[in-house]
Amino acid sequence: AAAAGLAPGDRIVRFGGVNAGNHDQLRALARLTQRSEGTPVSLLVVRAQEGDAPLEVTLTPRRWEGRGLLGCHLLPIAPERH
Repeated sequence: AAAAGLAPGDRIVRFGGVNAGNHDQLRALARLTQRSEGTPVSLLVVRAQEGDAPLEVTLTPRRWEGRGLLGCHLLPIAPERH
């Protein structure tokens, strides 16, 4: 994740074709990650310290010392209620 330019606190808006409307409690993201090992995936990220401007980064899922293929742990964020 760090090699792709992700930082703690980044909010992933889109991970390949997976987004807030179709992530299925992150299961769709896990399936896409497993199918994409070694293949670059485009992410759309909102970085809190840079305002709400989205940033596109590319992440290549691969093995690391931790669990999974992303090099980080992802948590779903509850939608904001107004």
